[in-house]
Amino acid sequence: MIAPPVDHTGVPRPDEVGLKAKPCAFAIPNLTQEILSELPESSVAINVDFTLVTPYSSKDDMGLEEEHSPIVRDWVYRVPLVRPTTWKGRLRFAAGHRNVAESLITHLFGPDKEAEEKQEGRLHFFPTFFQNKNAVPEPIREIINPHDRISRRGKGPVNITCVRANTPGKFCVLYVGPMDIPGYDAKKLSKEIVSWAKELIEFHGIGAKTLKGYGLGRVDLALGNTSTGPIPIIQRSQGGRR
Repeated sequence: MIAPPVDHTGVPRPDEVGLKAKPCAFAIPNLTQEILSELPESSVAINVDFTLVTPYSSKDDMGLEEEHSPIVRDWVYRVPLVRPTTWKGRLRFAAGHRNVAESLITHLFGPDKEAEEKQEGRLHFFPTFFQNKNAVPEPIREIINPHDRISRRGKGPVNITCVRANTPGKFCVLYVGPMDIPGYDAKKLSKEIVSWAKELIEFHGIGAKTLKGYGLGRVDLALGNTSTGPIPIIQRSQGGRR
């Protein structure tokens, strides 16, 4: 009897042994009004629901031998995800692309890596787990054939593991008060951050190979939540593509 293939964790992959992946009930933190009331005043949780328009690709250093570009997964359940650090870096890029004041960016995200100060920003990010309503989505394999710039000949097939288009995802970020930004309150800050996230998801893309059109999405719903109540921002927006 031939043993089923295993990944680097030593656990047989469900798709290789004829099993279907079951939902693991992954979710973003449920930051309710009661929880937010225990945090400093003016703290706000921002939730953005989006749907992938193009496949999502990311780059991990651990995967199967036949994968040239393995996707980032949860260490235990092997669910594809977007790391909090990825969201932080890409959202900071989107804010800088909108010519936001450097003082506001530093206040929210913290100073640059090159800066001597090592102060943490007010925004705290959470991972995004890609999961459909009924099951964990099976990643797909895409094959590309890069060409040599001089000879114009293909270098050979490259396998890329992706999350398929039309897969839903949730992005969550928490601003920890107080709201000591001149001219801002919880509602204005929530709308500002959502506008950055919308531009990032719908025009710049998340993950790897965004310049080739990977990782684009459509924002369906955006909601801010505070200790005093919800802040509706976007409902079923029709996303664009660059």
